[in-house]
Amino acid sequence: MIVNQFNYSQRTPILVSNTVSNADEVTRWILDLNGIKYRNKVHAPGLHIAPSNKASGQKTGIANNPVFKSSDALTWDKDGFFDYIAPLLSQGRKLLPEDPQEKEKAIEMYHYYWNSLWRTVGRYIYTNILPNKKGTLPVVTKGVPRWERWVWTIFYKPMSKAIAKGLELDQYTTEELLQEIEKITLEVEALLQDGRSFLVGDQLSIVDIFYATVMAPLVLPPEFGGAIARLEQYPEHVQKVVLSFQNRPAGEFILRIFKEHRPPVCDQKKLLKDICFCSKIWRRINHSFVVSPFASRTAHFLQKYFPVMKLGKKVIITRSETVKKVLNWDRDFSIFEVNAAKMKALDLSFFLGMDRGEPHNHEMKLMQEVVSYHDLERIQQYIRSAANDIIAQTSVYEKIDVAASLVRPVMVRLIADYFGVRGPQESTMMHWLRTQFYDLFLNLSDDKKAHQVALDASKEMKFWILSLIKEQKEKLAKGETLEDTVLNRLVIKQSEGVYDWLTDDVIRRNISGTIIGALETTNKSVVLALEELFRRKDWYEQLSYAAKKGDVETVRGFTKEALRFVPFSPFVMRYAQKDQKISIEGRKRACKIKAGSKLYVVLASAMMDPKAFPEPKAFIPNRKAEYMLFGYGYHECFGKHINLLTIPEFVAAIFRLSNARPAKGLVGKGGGLYDGAFPNNYLVEYDFNAF
Repeated sequence: MIVNQFNYSQRTPILVSNTVSNADEVTRWILDLNGIKYRNKVHAPGLHIAPSNKASGQKTGIANNPVFKSSDALTWDKDGFFDYIAPLLSQGRKLLPEDPQEKEKAIEMYHYYWNSLWRTVGRYIYTNILPNKKGTLPVVTKGVPRWERWVWTIFYKPMSKAIAKGLELDQYTTEELLQEIEKITLEVEALLQDGRSFLVGDQLSIVDIFYATVMAPLVLPPEFGGAIARLEQYPEHVQKVVLSFQNRPAGEFILRIFKEHRPPVCDQKKLLKDICFCSKIWRRINHSFVVSPFASRTAHFLQKYFPVMKLGKKVIITRSETVKKVLNWDRDFSIFEVNAAKMKALDLSFFLGMDRGEPHNHEMKLMQEVVSYHDLERIQQYIRSAANDIIAQTSVYEKIDVAASLVRPVMVRLIADYFGVRGPQESTMMHWLRTQFYDLFLNLSDDKKAHQVALDASKEMKFWILSLIKEQKEKLAKGETLEDTVLNRLVIKQSEGVYDWLTDDVIRRNISGTIIGALETTNKSVVLALEELFRRKDWYEQLSYAAKKGDVETVRGFTKEALRFVPFSPFVMRYAQKDQKISIEGRKRACKIKAGSKLYVVLASAMMDPKAFPEPKAFIPNRKAEYMLFGYGYHECFGKHINLLTIPEFVAAIFRLSNARPAKGLVGKGGGLYDGAFPNNYLVEYDFNAF
């Protein structure tokens, strides 16, 4: 089942489950397969009913588990989670075949195994293990709260009787149950006779996962993600049955599916911490000081009264004209000393960390050739289509987590589709890009722990991208036509000998540097822009009308003006190569900057300068001004033109919804549910008649 009236304000979804339930293991498997982090709250059989009902909001029922709850999704029972997640998975992770006939067959088989096998296997196992307290107790209490373990230990006999009654064990003999299991096993083995790898289709599907999971207690795969018995914990006659199943084709199939396709269970030690009451209060206070109007007023004050501030060898530049001078004088105010060391540490040296010169010019020119203005329409159409698809598929909830369920998944898929860099999992790619971006550009305090996480990510991504390059080169050598992606354009240039210096590592460094800035820049900018635009209620109708009409140019104007008040990057840094003097408009004396000074060039203040932005405190979405949202000058963001497409497209997708509005509570505040510097969740609610 799927529910749309609920509240949840944590950065990590929860899964409330029965520790030994096969149906719950199916949900765990799908989550782990797609790298979706979740807080695994397992409960003992019988005692799982109350927490499952509480989490799902149901007052009755004994089979409401598993319950999956995130900021924008609440599902419960055996089909709820699958109905929710199936249409949202990326192409390579689909759990149903694309072919309509195969898909219909898979759904039919899934329900067949559910109706004919699930309870049958469960009844057979419980019939044989419940009389054995010593063997059963460690299984049913694995990982559950301590008090539940005590209840089962002290009241084992009444608990086991309650389970037996609920499963109606007195109505079945073990021979009848085994006979039914044997019948279906023979059917499966008949399918496997043709040598197929999966029960239906040519890739792992829900049928394989469900069948393998339901039969797991009779095969005992070591990769089972919940609680499962060891062979010696079964009675002797059941051990013989298990060994028999393990050595027949169906059992070998189940063991192979678990071994090859069941990923490790989500590591509970690596989850983001739950947000406690005190933390929520602090986040609300902090949020009020980092969003407009406070931030924009501060920026306006600085440029007006402190165009240049010197604190030893730290110089803060705030006025528009001076900001432009510094960023245009790239030979005197360099970027190498700011970015190069960190990029080298992550083995990611590329042109954004290089000063003007031959290496910079070569690699910059290369990327300009393969990332073309002609691709902008392709990118725009991809974002629009993908965003609308996700919103349509989740519209039953009348809410969407902009960060977690929309922007980040779509951008990772764009990186795969356009740039040609798919990840082993979408979540893995998200982790790689977020951690490296933070360490390269935002880790101003040189946090060693954050650097180590980024370093590990960079090593993994390096190996992965080099393997992708090798894969594409092998296809090219065989005469195959490569898909039109940025990565493949680079591989083709290399094969044609256009540049003799274009090695695999040059390709790897530059494609890595390009995509690292794509994900979180877009994610955070979209959240900041939406929050600012929702605050501008007088403009809501005009913006909504433009979005619904498809007038993205108007939406872009609103988005740029919104980000002027809350820019993604409030400042950039430069390094003074030698002593300098910079004239300040309205001041007689030039500002002296000593060699070795570190300059903090405040873009946020520059965009509050009335000389460059008349009436700077006013919200004017059709301004004809030179925005500095993505830097300025020689080292302006390489992906600026892509950002100015993707960000407004996401904003338009939200404002096309009927009565779109930020959700109440912390999860509806852009500064609320952050993971470090980045929005992890931002919930928007709307009315269903949007579709």
